[in-house]
Amino acid sequence: MVTLRATTLGQSRGTMEDSCLTLYWHGLTLSRLDRTGAPIPGECLTIKQRFLVTHNSNNHNNNHHIKAEQRRGSPGISKIFTLRATTLGHSWGTKQDCCLSRSPYCTEEGVYGCVARGLDSLGHLVTMTSSILVKRSSDLDRFRDALVKVRQTLQQSQSCCTSLHQRVASLEWTYSRLTLTLAHIEKNTVLTPRDNYLDHRYYASKYLVNAFATGKAVCEVVGGYLAEISDAAENSAVIGIVGNAQPRLPGYYLGAQDSQQEKQWVWLHNNTQMLYSDWQPGEPNNLGDEDCMEIILRPSGIWNWNDIKCERVTYDKGFLCEV
Repeated sequence: MVTLRATTLGQSRGTMEDSCLTLYWHGLTLSRLDRTGAPIPGECLTIKQRFLVTHNSNNHNNNHHIKAEQRRGSPGISKIFTLRATTLGHSWGTKQDCCLSRSPYCTEEGVYGCVARGLDSLGHLVTMTSSILVKRSSDLDRFRDALVKVRQTLQQSQSCCTSLHQRVASLEWTYSRLTLTLAHIEKNTVLTPRDNYLDHRYYASKYLVNAFATGKAVCEVVGGYLAEISDAAENSAVIGIVGNAQPRLPGYYLGAQDSQQEKQWVWLHNNTQMLYSDWQPGEPNNLGDEDCMEIILRPSGIWNWNDIKCERVTYDKGFLCEV
């Protein structure tokens, strides 16, 4: 495929002394020119129809504005040619991809000339000429442009991949830090080795705390939260975990509160209302503004739930983390 590029060569010649001149054209001749500037025989196209050309000169920027209008009785001429104006002069082109559509051999490289003959508004004979150079752009240029675009796309993809690798590396580093933190906590006897239930892991504390917030903060350090119990099966699993913990503490904070509305217990992490419960008889009683809860071992040897103060409790508690 050949792409044609046209540039104007030289100034147009004609009688256009006035700032606004109307010309009545009777014919246009398009020719391919040889090296001497003479038309090549057989390579020309002549249009003999009447149409109007108006030339205006802009004094501010020295640009020329030319308008071609089809005259009555000359159908189709405006669809063939458009008139173009630049600071170099005037040239006639077409609305097609080919710079000189319908002229013979318009795909050939070379210089093409245009001659227009007609009468001005005073009836004087006027001749205007212009020429353009047609250059051939090879497929190599298009391939070179395509290669540049491919290279740019590849660089963008590599940039995205680099960013992704960096994020993966960051996540791996975060995971390793959390793993080391958890191992450090276990090594320093803060939490018991983990126990699994379904797809969750539970860690019972090995020491006592004096506030709900302290246990909650430790659970968050290891990437979890104070345990939340949704049904009897999970409650039974939790009882087994705290009952077998070493050392076994008398009670463990769980992750619910009714501080927003009394007797409306809410699991904090999931922000859901408590639907299942296993309170010991007479509880929760909100004795002394008890808005937090624990799972506690009763003297009878049975584990049940009990409401307690969130801080400054009468005796310290353990806590149970869920990850």
